[in-house]
Amino acid sequence: MLMTAGFQETRQWWSTSRYTRSESTSMFLSISVILTLWVSTVGGEVGLCDFPQINHGILYDEKKYKPSFPVSTGKFFYYSCEYNFVSPSKSLWTQITCTEEGWSPTPKCLRMCFFPSVENGHSLSSGKTHLEGDTVLILCNRGYSLQNNEKTISCTERGWSTPPMCISTRQCVLRYVELGISPPSPRTYVQDQSVKVQCYPGYSLPNEEKTIVCTESGWSPPPKCVRVMKPCDYRKLKHGRLYYENRYRPYLSGHTGTKYIYYCDYNYVTASNTYWDYIYCTKEGWVPAVQCHRGCVFNYVENGISPSSSRKYVQDQSIKVQCYPGYSLPNKENTIVCTESGWSPPPKCIPVNNSCVNPPRVKNATTISRQMDKYPSGERVRYECKQPLEIFGETEVMCLNGTWSEPPQCKGKIVHFFQDRFGQIEGKKEPREVLHLTSEGVVIF
Repeated sequence: MLMTAGFQETRQWWSTSRYTRSESTSMFLSISVILTLWVSTVGGEVGLCDFPQINHGILYDEKKYKPSFPVSTGKFFYYSCEYNFVSPSKSLWTQITCTEEGWSPTPKCLRMCFFPSVENGHSLSSGKTHLEGDTVLILCNRGYSLQNNEKTISCTERGWSTPPMCISTRQCVLRYVELGISPPSPRTYVQDQSVKVQCYPGYSLPNEEKTIVCTESGWSPPPKCVRVMKPCDYRKLKHGRLYYENRYRPYLSGHTGTKYIYYCDYNYVTASNTYWDYIYCTKEGWVPAVQCHRGCVFNYVENGISPSSSRKYVQDQSIKVQCYPGYSLPNKENTIVCTESGWSPPPKCIPVNNSCVNPPRVKNATTISRQMDKYPSGERVRYECKQPLEIFGETEVMCLNGTWSEPPQCKGKIVHFFQDRFGQIEGKKEPREVLHLTSEGVVIF
């Protein structure tokens, strides 16, 4: 009812008013604004604070409280900042309260910038941490300056506005490269900057360098290409070839720094054990020095135990071979090696001659076994010593895979006597013949 009465009074005032047209329009807009505010007040208190958008920060238990926004005045929450950021209060959790003017204090996260020591300069802020918005004064050494000749740097949301580093103000101008490709126009570089230089074919920077560096005394080395030797001969590629060698032969160069793609002949592999690889020309020659290595496949052993599946080996690798009983590799070897010409020896087991001939001769002994031209493996020969010698060791020798076992020996008896102070010898029995006098007694026959 109040609203209706208000409108009726306004309509009556409008009809009886003697204001001009412009004054009437202005007065009408003012009344509309007053009515709008009055209606909002009569309607009651509404939410004043929306959900706070905090860059680099998060509201405490955000998922729980977010559906309750907007909130009325008096409500308060806590927020925290990301790593390398901090609230103005520098607290881990900072309280914000909803007021008629909005959030108080305004939630924000400030970047923290650590200031290290200054290379080629100094500052009072070295070793300190600054907050976003802080400015630091840097004094560079003579001949050095900050980027763009600035004097200060600022801590921003992304970190320092420019690196806290003083760079050399020394400049080098590259106008011309002797016996090389020069820049289209002179270019200026500062100290410690490097430039890649491309020389004409057959030429290089001194010591085959690829770049020149701007130093305090100028370019090092000077931008001048010199004649280089050809340490590499591409025609000496053994067991392999360069790709498109015939087509590009007139353009191939053996100068240091050049590289080519190559492949190997059948049964040979590259140094990286791949189908193709790069070969580089250096001062010492081709790298790798051996471009193509022999490849050997081990899948079968004649008269021996073959592998369950094929295996590949490269040059200089070896593998043990197990032959069947009665067989062996040549020269009784048990390994084969992958060489430039293939397996050595070949993986082929041959019959082994296991028989023995001519039993060992034993001094003062005779054999009492049957004489044979060849003694098969396992055959034995028995010995008997001549009287009065006795046999020492095994009385028999045995043929083991073409080799005789250790033979015995025939030795005389040792009889112990006692020697008196006159050097005379007494014994229990009178010896028939004294052969040799020892500390233990005498040997008799």
